[in-house]
Amino acid sequence: MDRTDESIGYRIRRARLWCGYSQVRLAKAIGISPNALNSIEKEHTQDPSARIIQRIARELKVSADFLLCLSDEMGGDVEPAAMDAVGEHTMADELVCPLAASTEGL
Repeated sequence: MDRTDESIGYRIRRARLWCGYSQVRLAKAIGISPNALNSIEKEHTQDPSARIIQRIARELKVSADFLLCLSDEMGGDVEPAAMDAVGEHTMADELVCPLAASTEGL
């Protein structure tokens, strides 16, 4: 996939799924409705606010630059090339979300 074709919504979805979050869980964690997050991911919401991008980046422990398509580095020492296909088995399936590692057993 040509990385220039990726969108903010697509990057948010990739990061969310990589960390094992549902839309409901992430929306609740960042203080927006699941419908609002769904609209952002599907590009129905144009230009989500910087505050929302920052909250998502912090919650998922990824780079805001990655979410904004300014960098191909997701953060947390993970390269997005490991996640070429959302929902399909890739190298990302063997990676551990930084947040998931810290919350196991809760």
